[in-house]
Amino acid sequence: EQIKEAAAIDRAYEVGATSARYQRIIAKAGVKGDYRTQLVASKQFCELFALEEPQRSKVEVCGQIDIGAAREALTELLARDYAEGGEADDEDADDSD
Repeated sequence: EQIKEAAAIDRAYEVGATSARYQRIIAKAGVKGDYRTQLVASKQFCELFALEEPQRSKVEVCGQIDIGAAREALTELLARDYAEGGEADDEDADDSD
């Protein structure tokens, strides 16, 4: 019983501690300008917490696609985004890199 109790793992604590450890490594590497270490730690962090494959990237298609209708819908979305100033946000994001 004592061995079982000593071997028990507090998963919530360990997940939190691991997350904090990776975040600290990523932050320290960024401050030092060690982007390789920062990238590796970020990838491992994402892999550990299953963040590497966003759900939105999964596309399922049933039946045939009307390319013309899809193009028209996309054109409308882009025109609306442009009218609302969405393109300016994208340009600002590129400048910050």
